[in-house]
Amino acid sequence: MQRDHAKPARRTVETPSGRIGYSETGSGPAALFVHGGWDRHRLLLGCAAVLLVAVVLPAFVGGYEPVAGAYGLAAALGALGALIAIVGDATPARAAAITAPVALAVTTILPTVSLRLVRVPRPQLALTAPELAQLPGEVDQARTRQQVAAARSLLTGLSSGALGVAAVGIAVLFAEPTGWSRSLACVLAALMVLRSRLFAARAPVIASVVATALTLVALLGIALVDTSDERGLLGVLAPVAAVLGIATLTVGATAGRWTASPRMRRLVDIAETLMLVSVAPLILGVWHVYSTVFDLKR
Repeated sequence: MQRDHAKPARRTVETPSGRIGYSETGSGPAALFVHGGWDRHRLLLGCAAVLLVAVVLPAFVGGYEPVAGAYGLAAALGALGALIAIVGDATPARAAAITAPVALAVTTILPTVSLRLVRVPRPQLALTAPELAQLPGEVDQARTRQQVAAARSLLTGLSSGALGVAAVGIAVLFAEPTGWSRSLACVLAALMVLRSRLFAARAPVIASVVATALTLVALLGIALVDTSDERGLLGVLAPVAAVLGIATLTVGATAGRWTASPRMRRLVDIAETLMLVSVAPLILGVWHVYSTVFDLKR
């Protein structure tokens, strides 16, 4: 009994010496990514390839660990967004509604992660006299300084990757012409400005400020291109962008030079808490959970 084999597609390529014909057999590893559309299996293979490069890259880029860290974290968060979009059959705005908050949430643990990856020694505390006798007498200060410098460089790279993914997610959210998506984008943009409070070094603060500035430029560009409700959108976005821009410049100019008063810190903490609490309801709105549960149709 003979099996019916599909005929390979015949294609041609124009070259200076003439036309060259070839057939696509659809076999081999490259065919998994070249032929046909992207489905769940190809997406999983692509994510695995990107993450493999992210893991192997630090071994070949000696001295460029921040670049490898930024690429690896951005690849992991981007793979998460792609999985949500394709496996969950979600729109780009819905995928960004999950990826962007996760990217901002990851920045809170990056200082600790960078210290652990560089293996900065933890301070040892003695509780008893025998433990006190076993403590090392001197600490290698030169080595500790090198490790702390490497940890700061790695923190800069990791924070740049996470903030870059968050900036792209905010732009995708704002491009969706719905109130839920754009409200979530504005809240995440404000939270991105406040992320700089987590860092003591100047380089991560500059990365946060630059990411926020690029996000504001992208939001203004989307608002100018969108002609559905241009006047109303610009009337709302212009004051918000002005406030965020002033806050971004203030953070960038005073980082590490000015110490806020306790009352000011408390007010900022309250504002950040209110915005963090509002993220989850806005995500549910982007995913149309309220419309599904309460049958609220516009």
